[in-house]
Amino acid sequence: MGLLFSKIENDENKVFEVPPDGRHYETLQDIQIVCDQITEKQEQLAEAALSYNTYSELATDRVSEAISNCKELRSLSCEKIYEGACEGELIQSLDPLMRACLNLPNLQRLNLGNNTLTEGAVDILAFFLQNAACLKDLELDHNLLGPQGANRLADVMREAPDLKLQVFSIRANDIQDIGMVELALVFTHMKSLRKLCVANNSIAHQGFVMLGKCLETNLKLQVIDFSDNFLNDKNCINSVRHSIQKLSYITIIDLSDCLLGDFGVRTIVGALACSNAFLRELNIAYNEFEDIEAGETIVELVHRKELLEVLDIRGNNIHPRCVSDIQRCNSSKENRITFLFKEPHPEDSLTTEHSEAALDVNPKIE
Repeated sequence: MGLLFSKIENDENKVFEVPPDGRHYETLQDIQIVCDQITEKQEQLAEAALSYNTYSELATDRVSEAISNCKELRSLSCEKIYEGACEGELIQSLDPLMRACLNLPNLQRLNLGNNTLTEGAVDILAFFLQNAACLKDLELDHNLLGPQGANRLADVMREAPDLKLQVFSIRANDIQDIGMVELALVFTHMKSLRKLCVANNSIAHQGFVMLGKCLETNLKLQVIDFSDNFLNDKNCINSVRHSIQKLSYITIIDLSDCLLGDFGVRTIVGALACSNAFLRELNIAYNEFEDIEAGETIVELVHRKELLEVLDIRGNNIHPRCVSDIQRCNSSKENRITFLFKEPHPEDSLTTEHSEAALDVNPKIE
């Protein structure tokens, strides 16, 4: 299942991280010790992280050269390394890094989150993506791409027929419906996704309709995060429901803060209850549902899902009888669910009800 479901073994010669302490590497002297440490491990290095520090163009060029010699490298994290850089500086620094990545035949995961990628930066990323047949995991969270950046990214991936991503995360980029439609079209044809995160992107009607079609062709999807969007239109809800019913391997799905309402919960939770036997986590917190039929749909799901480990329904006015039914069902399970349904008072320790939920934890999530 690739990096989503396997971890690089804990061998100090295979893992390297620049301490994420917000340091700025300006000169060759500043960066030399980092480069020396990478070079010492280059024959075995499988995972490297430069994240949460900043690097001048000179420093980026030098560390990129060191990384390019790590032919066994599988994972590279570069989160928040261009904070405060203007577009010209960003492009000049990103270019040698992407050229280094082209020299890494085993690179499967690239994390460029929190870097405010402009369209020009996406163009630099383009050549790498079009020649990165081994890449399986691309994470671009919190980059302010917007609809235009998302459209440019979709164009880039459309021109990379050998790119078969299994993990794609674009959380908090304000891509809106315009950007989501274009990206969903790409993934509809890619057919390789196993984890998809599009949380907090102002996605509404058109975006979710296209996402529904996208899900139907990615039959190995296991982790879905649609949280903090606007899944409150009946056509969108039915599109997602129809797609969920066609999938078999969903293990984690986050639909929190999507304005699902009673109809949305009844429809989507009902679809999950009748499909996807491997479901382990369901988050439908803060969705403004309250009728007893929505609650009963959740009860039915809890009865059916033997592998369920986490159920989060906080921030909703669920009927007390349904809460009791879920707790009763949970108490009879061999592996009890982490059932979160009530917010604790900020000045108190956990309430009795919430304490029972929180202490029913027997986590098995890898």
